[in-house]
Amino acid sequence: MVNRSPKNTGTFAAEHSQQDDAPCARWGLLVLVVLALYTAMDRQVLGLLAEPLRRDLGLDDTQFGLMQGAGVAVFAALAGYPLAWLADRSDRRYVLAACMSCWCFALVACAQASSFMELFAVSSLMGAAEAGVVPIAYALIADWFGARKRQTANSIFVLFGRIGAGVMIAASGWLVASVDDLRSWLPPALQGAAEWRLTLMFTALPSLLIIPLLLTMPRVGTDGAGIRGRFLGLRGSKSVLEPATLVLPGILFLVIGAAMLSAGAAAVGVFMPVLVQRLAGLTPAQAGSGLGLAALSAALTALAVSSGLAKRNSESTAGATGMRVAALGMVIAALAGALLVATTAVNHALLLYACLLAGTMTAAMLLVGVLQAKAPQHARTRFMAVFVGAAAVAAALSPILVGAWSDAGGATPVALARAMAFSSAPCFVGAALAFALAAKVLVSKVN
Repeated sequence: MVNRSPKNTGTFAAEHSQQDDAPCARWGLLVLVVLALYTAMDRQVLGLLAEPLRRDLGLDDTQFGLMQGAGVAVFAALAGYPLAWLADRSDRRYVLAACMSCWCFALVACAQASSFMELFAVSSLMGAAEAGVVPIAYALIADWFGARKRQTANSIFVLFGRIGAGVMIAASGWLVASVDDLRSWLPPALQGAAEWRLTLMFTALPSLLIIPLLLTMPRVGTDGAGIRGRFLGLRGSKSVLEPATLVLPGILFLVIGAAMLSAGAAAVGVFMPVLVQRLAGLTPAQAGSGLGLAALSAALTALAVSSGLAKRNSESTAGATGMRVAALGMVIAALAGALLVATTAVNHALLLYACLLAGTMTAAMLLVGVLQAKAPQHARTRFMAVFVGAAAVAAALSPILVGAWSDAGGATPVALARAMAFSSAPCFVGAALAFALAAKVLVSKVN
């Protein structure tokens, strides 16, 4: 029997369980929201820079898919669980700050790449660093807030991250367009650098402020006994799946659903900036504005759906109902993804993208809520890392498939749109089935 008194665990949640809405907890949540907004920017910038980057380094669509997919996923899968293990046994803030430091270094190194292999290597390092961010963030929220406030706090983190993704796409487009105006302020050695290299270096600058902010968040397990106990195995030594309040088939269905959702979303998300630029010859700034508006409208729709669902369902039935709605969201995403096959205009592509994002965002928000409720307290970070790792590996395959399919068709806008459609729609159908089966398991668990 593990002694979970505040003296031994040293966690913020144990010491402040009666103060779930304490200002320090809200401050920690605010910092995590800022972190989510910032980390949403790197992939958007790389997507918007795809065309100039491909021209300078001679990349084809398959190589771009490998860089955005396989490299990130393989290293994320390798690094995710060890980072989660470390975070469950130490001060999670320090592990998170270390991940962000590595991420910043990799982003600057990406700006110095001169070949596909160099770009692939540093992109993979970015994936490894990002692997620890989401599981640690969800574990911190669970530590800071009790059950009564946790769902609200978790929703704020997810929703602002999703809404912010739209803002970040637009901001990324503005950044790409503004780089030339900033050249005169740079040292002479950098003034002649390519636009995409300068953009990546500017993207890394905010991390110099964000990393110290992470250390101001509420401490979790920072007293000597708590940290020592975690490393000696006095805490966190149990299985990741015990005592998870969900039977194994339900966990498997959720893992499969999360993986299929991520694969479908990656098939569209990685190449949508490329598609809209090819369809009408848009600049990165124009593409960023259109994609940002689509993502923002989708996030607001997902916010309305998830908030309404939370008000209408009790805690005991919310999981099953949420997975049913998530399955419906995946059906909508599958239809939007399938219709990409006939896309020939930018406005049509952006409309379908907004519908697809609304379905995937709604499903992702509801899925996170279920995982938060079912995760075992002693291994929260590792439990979330299992899902994040599975999703990352699955998401690695679809961009490669889309890139190869597009290259086989001549890398034209029509070929790329068809590749995105044929790769994403089946994944969303699979996710819908998995979430529907998970809902049945959750219903039987309640009954």
